[in-house]
Amino acid sequence: MGIVESYGESVNQFAGDEVLALFGIPIAHEDDPVRAVRAAQEIHALSLCSIIKAMS
Repeated sequence: MGIVESYGESVNQFAGDEVLALFGIPIAHEDDPVRAVRAAQEIHALSLCSIIKAMS
């Protein structure tokens, strides 16, 4: 998933419509929680755009 990787982290697994991304593995960064939330917000926004396009 490009969004997670753009924050220098990796996707661990996919389960249905869920994504398990690991932040701070193997090297922890002080801003890992902030980067994780930003990545989640981008994924959410992308999902909303896809839904809106599908509905129009």
